[in-house]
Amino acid sequence: MDTNESSITSFNKITEGVIWKEMIKYCIPIAVGTLFQQLYNVVDAIVVGRAIGTEALAAVGGSASILSMVIIAFFSGLTAGASVIIAQHYGAKEGRKVDEAMHTSFAFAISCGLIMGIAGCLSTEWLLEMMKTPEDTMDLSVSYLRIYFVGLVATLTFNMGASVMRSIGDSKRPLYYLIVCSILNIVLDIVFVVFFGWGIIGAAVATVAAQVVSCIMTLYSLMHSYDEVKLEFRKIRIIPHVLWRELRIGIPGGFQSCISGITNIMIQTAINSFGTNVTAGWAAYNKLDMIYWMVLSSFGAAATTFVGQNYGANRMDRVKKTARTSFMLSTVTCSIILVVLVTLAEPLMSIFTTNPDVVKTGADMLYFLVPMYFLAIIMEIPTDVLRGLGYTFWPMTFALITMVGLRIPWLLFVVPVHHTVNNVLLSYPIAIGSAAILINVYFFIVMRRLRKKS
Repeated sequence: MDTNESSITSFNKITEGVIWKEMIKYCIPIAVGTLFQQLYNVVDAIVVGRAIGTEALAAVGGSASILSMVIIAFFSGLTAGASVIIAQHYGAKEGRKVDEAMHTSFAFAISCGLIMGIAGCLSTEWLLEMMKTPEDTMDLSVSYLRIYFVGLVATLTFNMGASVMRSIGDSKRPLYYLIVCSILNIVLDIVFVVFFGWGIIGAAVATVAAQVVSCIMTLYSLMHSYDEVKLEFRKIRIIPHVLWRELRIGIPGGFQSCISGITNIMIQTAINSFGTNVTAGWAAYNKLDMIYWMVLSSFGAAATTFVGQNYGANRMDRVKKTARTSFMLSTVTCSIILVVLVTLAEPLMSIFTTNPDVVKTGADMLYFLVPMYFLAIIMEIPTDVLRGLGYTFWPMTFALITMVGLRIPWLLFVVPVHHTVNNVLLSYPIAIGSAAILINVYFFIVMRRLRKKS
């Protein structure tokens, strides 16, 4: 027997522990870690918004932020393929296959980071012009985004490393590294922007430096901190059949994220047409909006990992219980967060800017989109459960139908006729609600099929 194959023998809390307790313990580090990861951009927005002005806030939180989120969202969808494969093999105690999947995923992450970073640097100005970025923020957005693209390989490598750790049940170490690097980012932001006077370039350099440090810490940990999973640079290479399995699951998720990202670019373009104050309000709103999404995504990540490992261990009873538990926990937790955000909307918006028009615009956006957040839970959790089972094609197809078939026509044909901010925002609940219906029908079909099989 392969020595690696027999090495995964320890008690696995995900496949053998109390699900709701283990899920909460697993989710908290991911949610807090995502919060600290978002602090990279939030601190940039606060520092430049207050130290430089409204134009700088619009540059950091507007088109540049949307483009960077599209890239990360697309790659995160791809990493989901690797994390599902690793989780399933880890749950089945197949050490050699875990090793192959991990090293293949790192080779892919490094390659993507280099290619996408170079392509992004060369096309930055064209991308921002395509999004109709306001002229008074164009130069600032170009400067910020080009530096961001330089550090993209470190960002993607860290995301892959964190995904590997979480797929084997360790959600704490990525949190520790994000806390350290977020504090570093805050310190460097203040030093570069406020004391050195580097402006928006200082904010971008601070963010990239923090991401590089987080990447190094993650790689070191995977090389030295686990007995059953160990990263070795000499083994980092692409194994074609392993990469194909990862991409077969990951590409639909990445494509789904990409579709959503492309429509977000269209929405950003529409928002830009209302002027700098609305663009800045949208930027501030997005920073608060991310608090909700990061908590929901942490439950989604837990659902994927718990389902993947239990499915690999052939524990279908725990797969079904994971689906129910993740839905209940996410609904309760996200509802509490939403109440806090709505109640404190204007004070929270004031963190980013002293402009009262920008504060009111951002708060109004939050109030208007409250129904969307409940629809998102109904859509996201079944999607993540299906991903853990390896079913990603149809959720991607449903996203394509609703995003391309509903959101894009709405933005192209309805918004120009009724040119209001609320009409732009309405494209979100229309598409998410429709996708939720289709995904849940498919979800119950799959679960019934698996129940009969088991």
